[in-house]
Amino acid sequence: MTETTAPEEDHNPLTPETFSFFDVFEGLEHPTDTVTIFMNEKAQYDLNKRLNEIGRTAEGDGKLDELAAAAAKLHDKVEASRHTFDITGVDDDTITDLRDVAEAAFEDRKKQIKRADGTLIKQLPESEQLAYARYFNALVMSVHITRVEDARGRVMVAPGVDEVAILLDKAPTSQKAKLQSAINDLRVRATDFESSVDADFLAKP
Repeated sequence: MTETTAPEEDHNPLTPETFSFFDVFEGLEHPTDTVTIFMNEKAQYDLNKRLNEIGRTAEGDGKLDELAAAAAKLHDKVEASRHTFDITGVDDDTITDLRDVAEAAFEDRKKQIKRADGTLIKQLPESEQLAYARYFNALVMSVHITRVEDARGRVMVAPGVDEVAILLDKAPTSQKAKLQSAINDLRVRATDFESSVDADFLAKP
């Protein structure tokens, strides 16, 4: 019986001509998530009050039906203010680049001041620092938001910094915090993943 020899696999050594780090990043994906927030803070507050009242009202009490009807109307108001955000993580270099973008946007608002050693520098006056912080925060959040859908099914894709700035100005504090927390969580998950990969790699002989 004649033995057959398996064909040798083609070997493609990695050389500067056959390998590029750009290939490594092809298909690289950041973690994503979806978070829902509700804009009608007053309706949510009133709904919680009604639900607490319902919880304290005994069965058979004539007031129970009235409270339930009021709670149902408030629930509809809360639901009508629902906005669902699709968010994504971004790399740290992008956040660093955004600082340069924000600095450039406020460059013409800087004033020249003389330091104690006599040197002149350009610095953003205190009266403009709040506006800078608002712009930068909106800029950072905008790169994390890929899509927004409201309760009526209307969709906004990749909202710009102006739209996000309005969100930060007008949305209830608790709901902004919920969205920001979800974005922060994406960054933590990405960091944990990178750390675990490094740890596994370094542990190998």
